[in-house]
Amino acid sequence: MVNVYNWMNKQLAEIGAHLDDLYYCPHHPEGKLSQYKRACDCRKPNPKMVNDACQKHHIDKSNSYFVGDTEGDMNCAQNAGVTGIRYQSGSLLELVKSSIE
Repeated sequence: MVNVYNWMNKQLAEIGAHLDDLYYCPHHPEGKLSQYKRACDCRKPNPKMVNDACQKHHIDKSNSYFVGDTEGDMNCAQNAGVTGIRYQSGSLLELVKSSIE
């Protein structure tokens, strides 16, 4: 996962941006690897990862947005108390701009 994080930050640095952190859940109740085959509280739509990030980085949920492309993402946003923005296609930048104006 470190390689993905570093690659993403390298790409973002080209436009003056960066990731503060990267969160992911390796668990799945129907997973193929036994050590990851389980239900957990960090898997969406549970809000644990969002809550952990907000606590660690002092993020104000009332002024934050969760962009996702699935109903599970929107449920996670709601469960975390964050405004969800549903992405379906087109310019992500334009979607975010139009959603927060």
